[in-house]
Order: sequence, then structure tokens, then C-alpha cells
Amino acid sequence: MTIAICVCTLAIQTAASRMMFSMARDRVLPGHGVLARVSTVTGTPVLPAIVVGVLSAAILLVNVGEASLFTALTSVCIVMLYGAYLLVTVPMLIQRLRGTWVPQPGHFSLGAWGIPVNLLAVSYGFLQMVNLAWPRASVYDPAGGHWYLQYFSLLFVGGSLLVGLVAYALHRRELTTDVPAPAAAAPELASA
Repeated sequence: MTIAICVCTLAIQTAASRMMFSMARDRVLPGHGVLARVSTVTGTPVLPAIVVGVLSAAILLVNVGEASLFTALTSVCIVMLYGAYLLVTVPMLIQRLRGTWVPQPGHFSLGAWGIPVNLLAVSYGFLQMVNLAWPRASVYDPAGGHWYLQYFSLLFVGGSLLVGLVAYALHRRELTTDVPAPAAAAPELASA
């Protein structure tokens, strides 16, 4: 059991570090200049791994003296995972319904089952997200001492969306103006 927990923890830290590095590389995180650096010695992004480790330890410190926070934190993590899942399955379903989803030749395809399976995936993800985020005092705050624990998932998701919208608004101009335009075809190549 201990080995499984260590392996899962390492996998999650690795995934979070890669995500932080790739977002910093795309210049969408505060401090992206230092977070996107790669060590010349190891060839790896060291700072994102350190930041993820420190943030993880800080989240664990929240649990000291308030064990019910751990339930709220784990629940909101799962809610956010289902949200990320929906950010992939919903656009795919929209493309399928519009008829613009075209699988690449030689790649796996569900064929005629694509829309029903995709619809089932979206429905399941949405229902699970609602089920886990539903503010139930019996689950999130059984002692009844903290109103915010009952609504923690909704507050966290709402806060995350707000922070994301503010960050997007602040960096939107930078993201759209710094992207080089595709080079136009040379006239002699266009007529060929």
C-alpha cells in the first residue's frame, strides 16, 4: 500500500510539474519567465517541480487541526478533474454534432458509435461533477461548524473560474499580439 501511495504521489507531482512548465512555456502563468527555464545540467524544468512540491506540502498543512478540510480538498480535486474531462469531451461532442469531427486516417475511430459514446461521456462527467460538488452538510461538514466547508467545491470552482477569467483578460492582448502570423505563400508558389 505504501508503495502504491508513493507511486501515485510521484505520478501526480510529475503531471502537475509538466502542466506548470507547459503553461509557463506558453506564457500563461505568473512568473512564466523563471518557471519555463530548463536546467542546463539535468535538462529538466526544476522550478516547477519544486513549486508543486511546496504547494502540495502547504495544502497538507491546512489539514492540521481541521481534518474535515481534507474531505473538502479531495472532493474539489475530483470535481476539477471532471471539469477538465468535460473541457475535452464537450467540444468533441459539439464537433461531432456539427459534422466537423473527422478522425485521422489510420487512427482509432468509434465510427457510428462516436456520438452515443461521446454523449454518454459528457452526461456521465457532468452528472458526476454535479454530484460531487453538491453542497451536502452531511458529507462536507458533518459537525456543522463551518458553512464554507459545505460549499467548498462551489466556492473553489467559482474562484478558479474568476481567477482564470481575470488572468485571461490581463494576458489576452499579449497572447494574441505576440503570435506570429502565418507566412503568406510566395506568388510563384501560389500560382503553381
